[in-house]
Amino acid sequence: MAPIVSSLNAQLNELWDGFFMTAWADNGDQLSKLYTGTGALKSDVTRSGARSAFGMLVDAKKSRKQFAEIRTTELTIDAS
Repeated sequence: MAPIVSSLNAQLNELWDGFFMTAWADNGDQLSKLYTGTGALKSDVTRSGARSAFGMLVDAKKSRKQFAEIRTTELTIDAS
């Protein structure tokens, strides 16, 4: 009986960790969108626990968008 309970606890912990990491990353993305206009950088690490090449490309795209938005805002303010 003990191995079954232990196995069940391990599965529940794994499900909880996955849920928590996803919720944490989603929350970070929403806060980042409010502040910068794009999702949070390195959210792939938060979701999966590892850095991926695809995640680096997504972060590069987000960084370019943030830079462009900031630069556009600065130019608008300077023109005023």
